[in-house]
Amino acid sequence: MKKETAGHSGFFGKNGEVIFPITCGALLGIGFGLSFVETVPE
Repeated sequence: MKKETAGHSGFFGKNGEVIFPITCGALLGIGFGLSFVETVPE
């Protein structure tokens, strides 16, 4: 019986399953936080 594994040869390597959702969550939090900023410096 063959064991099926996910490919881990992407940009993040074998930690991609952890790095990708952390990055997405951080960007979501930053975007949410910026929605409360009154003025964005130019």
